[in-house]
Amino acid sequence: MSYREEKIKSLIASDYTDFNTRKLQDHCSSILERGMHGLCFSPYEGIQKPGGEIKLA
Repeated sequence: MSYREEKIKSLIASDYTDFNTRKLQDHCSSILERGMHGLCFSPYEGIQKPGGEIKLA
């Protein structure tokens, strides 16, 4: 795994409440163009577990 000190916790405590859709799109595009160390998410809810069916709402 690489280490990029300038990217650690770069989005923690960011406030996007005043961003409209266009401003959010521009912001996300800017982040993607600069590159990301990684992206993590979990599609599981409640009692769902890895290997189980992912149920969309």
